[in-house]
This record gives sequence, structure tokens and C-alpha cells, in this order.
Amino acid sequence: MTTGKMLVHEIGHFLGLRHTWGDGDCSFDDFVYDTPGSDAASQYNCNKTRNTCLDDIYGIDLPDMVENYMDYSSGNCQNSFTVGKAAVMQYVLHYYRPNLSDMKVIENYADYKFSQNIEFYPNPTTGKITITSKSDNNIIKINVRDITGKLFKSIYSIDNSTIILDIVGSKGVYFMELLSNNSRAIYRVVKL
Repeated sequence: MTTGKMLVHEIGHFLGLRHTWGDGDCSFDDFVYDTPGSDAASQYNCNKTRNTCLDDIYGIDLPDMVENYMDYSSGNCQNSFTVGKAAVMQYVLHYYRPNLSDMKVIENYADYKFSQNIEFYPNPTTGKITITSKSDNNIIKINVRDITGKLFKSIYSIDNSTIILDIVGSKGVYFMELLSNNSRAIYRVVKL
């Protein structure tokens, strides 16, 4: 797995997925209906005709799914999750990790302390966001970027107690970067 797809594999585990071979023989599987059975990992082999278990998925005996991210095939071979595995990940995100998409991006402890003293609302917003800082570390600049990273708006702050930011762009996801003299915090903002 030298193509960087190992992280995709590990995030699959984080989101509730098991290996395609389950517990290691044809009598156990990954508990996802549309993953063909496999008796073991493919061990970095990209043999797409490999068929170690007799399956009956939609009435067909399918070969082992060596292209699945949850196998140990070569990263050059891995390129998909099944529809069932995608459904498992969505279920886990919704019911077991519901706040994951609301997490802040923090790079170091100074940034963490700075971010803990920032409040902003509402999010999602129809345009205007109120930002307040309880920190002695004043907000001096706010950058707003669109989902592609393009700088959309940049403002300088004079009065640090309350800032009203107006996002006049189209509906979508924006990233709000708050900068002080020695810290920064980045927040995801959704405009409805």
C-alpha cells in the first residue's frame, strides 16, 4: 500500500468497516451483504480472478474483491468500496460520530487556547455571523475562503469585542480563518 491508500483503509476502520475477509475464512465475513467472501487478505496481490469462497451474492459467485480499500491488495489495485460498505460508513457517521463534521481545525496548543475563547453564531447561517472573543489575544484579521480554498473575503478587526461578518456569496461551505498576533483558528461555516 505505497500509493497513500492506507489512510483510506484506516478511515474505513474508523467508520465501522472490517476487512473484506472478516475473521479469516469463508464461514465469516465483513457483515456487509455485497462484499464477496474471502478466506484471507490478498497480500498485496492484484489478481482480480482470485476466488477463495463460494458466494451467492445476487445469485452469482463473485471473485474476491481485491480492489476494495478494506483488502490488503496493492494500492495500485485498490479503488472502491461497495455500496453496502458506503452505507455502513454513512450509518456510523450519522449515529456514532455525529459531531465529527463540526470539529475545529487546530494546529498547536496556542491555537487551541485561542479557539476556545472564540464564539460565533449562527452556523449554518443565511449570511451574517456574529463573532465574539473572550481572549486577551485580539482577533486582528479574518479570512474567508470558499470550498476550493480561494480567498473570498478578508477583513481587519479594530474592535475585538464583537464582529459582524457578512458572507454575501452563494450558498455553500466556507472556511473562516481568525488570526491574532500569534495564533489562528479555522472554522467551517455553512451558508444556507
